[in-house]
Amino acid sequence: MAHVLITGTSTGIGKKTALTLARRGHHVIATMRTPLKGEELAKTAADEGLDLTILPLDVNDQSSVDAAVKAA
Repeated sequence: MAHVLITGTSTGIGKKTALTLARRGHHVIATMRTPLKGEELAKTAADEGLDLTILPLDVNDQSSVDAAVKAA
């Protein structure tokens, strides 16, 4: 099992990647600027019993990056 941090997981490729890796048994830290946009991702993870954590992260804000990495 790997620990994976993925940015931009509220939609699209980031979201699909987070789910795919979590379904394969990896611990996924799914990050996005606005965690409220991750409600569907969180519900899917909970329903499927996936090891997936959602954290706020704005890659354009160093303090946000530092906080997310520390939390992960």
